[in-house]
Amino acid sequence: MRSENVENSFEYDSKAVLFAQKGCELNDGYGCFLLGNFFWDGFGVETQDNWKAAELYEKACQLNNSSGCIELGRLYEHKKLHLFSRTEQVFSMDSEMAAKLYKKACTLGNDVGCSLANSVHD
Repeated sequence: MRSENVENSFEYDSKAVLFAQKGCELNDGYGCFLLGNFFWDGFGVETQDNWKAAELYEKACQLNNSSGCIELGRLYEHKKLHLFSRTEQVFSMDSEMAAKLYKKACTLGNDVGCSLANSVHD
């Protein structure tokens, strides 16, 4: 019975990924943000891919999804991708970029973005 629940869980995760992927393809910022989370956590996707997640957070932010801006800002602020470097791609810590992303989230009405923008230290 337990293995059946695990199988069903993966099936649901995979369906959620498909819906998020379709949303992102249709330029829905929230779909891109959700898809980024799936890739960051490795849920419902074949392989966890933190760089793909960062790209999706960036697209979400460009589409005015405040949560995408916050997640991308956190990556810049804390240099979370340094362990996942791809060939010739370097993700460096950049407090200034993080602050810009948090400010954008704030401008979009996200109170967490406002709080983070005020707390970023160079």
